[in-house]
Amino acid sequence: MDTKIYHRTNSEVDLVAKDFAMPFLVRQICGSVNIKLYATLRVTGHDSMSSFIAAFGTQLFGHPDAVVLAAKHFERTRLYQTSAGDAVEVLGADRIAKELAARCDEASHFTQSHAMAFRVGMKAAWTDEPVATTANRDDAAFAEFVKERRTSREKAARKALVGNGTGGQ
Repeated sequence: MDTKIYHRTNSEVDLVAKDFAMPFLVRQICGSVNIKLYATLRVTGHDSMSSFIAAFGTQLFGHPDAVVLAAKHFERTRLYQTSAGDAVEVLGADRIAKELAARCDEASHFTQSHAMAFRVGMKAAWTDEPVATTANRDDAAFAEFVKERRTSREKAARKALVGNGTGGQ
């Protein structure tokens, strides 16, 4: 596979995907604003190739496989991890959740009409009604899951409110 990444305006910059493991190079070629944009796109659910092209595409291009590999190398760096952490902090959990929901809606949009054809056929053959004993077990298991998850969220919220992490217990 060709792992070459091409610079649009400087033919002397000879890059391969693994070069993106070097933060100084990414900072020099792409700039901090574009690095922040890449991290923000990634934490809001965009795939690595689209994020790379959106953030760095004015300077760089390459085969899609090379772009994905370059993004993988970059995402292993402390520079990316810090930028992603900053993006999470700036956006906040609610905004990120909304963005992730939007990505799911975007992805499902492509298959909804096809899925509808399957649903029509499946409805004729199957019902949505599970066997009563299975439904009762599922209801109980789901209630327990919700209770455990709520307890976990409440505990995390208490820890976040108290600076020393004890949660005020």
